[in-house]
Amino acid sequence: MPLLSASPISPRDASNKRSNGPAAPLHDQPRNVSAMRTKVAANAHLGHLDEARAELSRLLAIDPKVTIAGFREYAHFLAPEVLELWVTGFRLAGLPEG
Repeated sequence: MPLLSASPISPRDASNKRSNGPAAPLHDQPRNVSAMRTKVAANAHLGHLDEARAELSRLLAIDPKVTIAGFREYAHFLAPEVLELWVTGFRLAGLPEG
């Protein structure tokens, strides 16, 4: 059985449903801080620093107290190497150390 036939949404109906893809959370909920953090770090690692910094500005407008130190405390449960990926992305984008 092909995978597409198992989908409950036909391709024709997909445009009427929620947004798909990595930008979907921000499209549907533009103030979703978790998705904003992801977009900041991902764009920074991809070298899209203008986009990362623009998203960081939007994030800081919502939560001006966000810092790298605060994120480290918040995300203490992450594996150290994963946490460092986040922190490196935030640094590249210009998030304050705090």
